[in-house]
Amino acid sequence: MYLYVKDFHTCSKSSYFRYFVSLNCVLWTGYILLQLSDWPSLEDDKFLESWLKLQLERQAMVKKTCLNKDDLEFGVPELDLKNFVYEPHNNLLYCYHPKVSTSTWFQQILVNSKTLDWVNSDTNPHSVIPRLYTPKNIGFLRNHVQTSISFTMVRHPFERLVSAYKDKIQIFSDKEYDNKRKEILNEYGNLNFESFIEHVLREAKKSCNRIDKCVLDRYWQPFIYGCAYCQIPYTYLLKHETIDKDTRAMALITKIPFKSVHLEKSNENTRDVVNEFFKRLNQTQIDALKRLYELDFKMFDYDPDFLLPHNL
Repeated sequence: MYLYVKDFHTCSKSSYFRYFVSLNCVLWTGYILLQLSDWPSLEDDKFLESWLKLQLERQAMVKKTCLNKDDLEFGVPELDLKNFVYEPHNNLLYCYHPKVSTSTWFQQILVNSKTLDWVNSDTNPHSVIPRLYTPKNIGFLRNHVQTSISFTMVRHPFERLVSAYKDKIQIFSDKEYDNKRKEILNEYGNLNFESFIEHVLREAKKSCNRIDKCVLDRYWQPFIYGCAYCQIPYTYLLKHETIDKDTRAMALITKIPFKSVHLEKSNENTRDVVNEFFKRLNQTQIDALKRLYELDFKMFDYDPDFLLPHNL
């Protein structure tokens, strides 16, 4: 269901500034209160203090991008409720992007929901979470944005793009993408990465010619269009690249026993994998991708060249 964000919240520069000041107060008030609680160790204390400072830096980048881009003053006009889940037992509001540790967070939310007696390790969270916890309407979402523990997670756009290609196009296991594969095959005669990128850029040229609208497949749609970052004051901004630290911090702050997630080994290979795929692209394609994901790079402080081959 698509709903207009102007009916949800109008974010002027002044109101966004007030929100940012309030967010600082909330983060540090929470930190002070936690200082008074029974801390597991001094190490956790120092870790969380550093992590909260990092959160302020991430929030500042979002604020800066929203205020510096005049077209984003009122944000993205259409909001898709299917991007959100609200779990009432722990008061968690999560806006998710596919291919950004969604399975991990769905499983964490499901296991800690405490409301489902039949949940076990074999339960598929993707078949349960959206059905049970998708907000029913814009009013429900509005009522819980300010009072919930809200969070979202992002990932380097090019890394996510490669992951989406490998999962949905290169491998034929997902039947829901049979038509998409047929479409690309009919357009370009093959399903290689270059053809996939040409398809994405062609679709973006048709449907992403305005800053306030970009109707692309959710698996490669820019982040800026999925979670209304200039309208919704997320309590915490997490990153796939730091999921181990972010999960640990979330567990300490919320007292929800989130399990640790370790991606160090996979992160070491990330650049090589993205390099291998992007070597197949020409400079025109890469420049077009940089423009498509420009706001994501700026808003979440990602270097568009970090994962690219050195010769590009």
